[in-house]
Amino acid sequence: MKAGTYSSIGEALFNLDLGSGNYSCARCHTKGWSYGEPEITGGGALGPNLTGGSTVRQFPQRDAMIEFIKGGSEFGKKYGEQGQGSGRMPAFGLMLSDDQIGAIIDYVRGL
Repeated sequence: MKAGTYSSIGEALFNLDLGSGNYSCARCHTKGWSYGEPEITGGGALGPNLTGGSTVRQFPQRDAMIEFIKGGSEFGKKYGEQGQGSGRMPAFGLMLSDDQIGAIIDYVRGL
């Protein structure tokens, strides 16, 4: 997707290419994104599939999803309804504001 073609702030932040995409949700959650051949947005790759209501099922409470994204994954620690942390999900709480994380969540919950 070309710059300036995103339909929301959340979509733009999900696909953030700052630092060659090192801070992008899409880098891990969209197969092929990191090498310029993205497949289904949020369809899963290193990170889990975020489409088809899976984020709402995993995090029925939006606030719990915000806290998870802010703090990241801890190995072996439960998150959401049925998640168990791998330690691979980074914490974005120091990089993104609550409003930015909220915009990403609103976008992802609609995938």
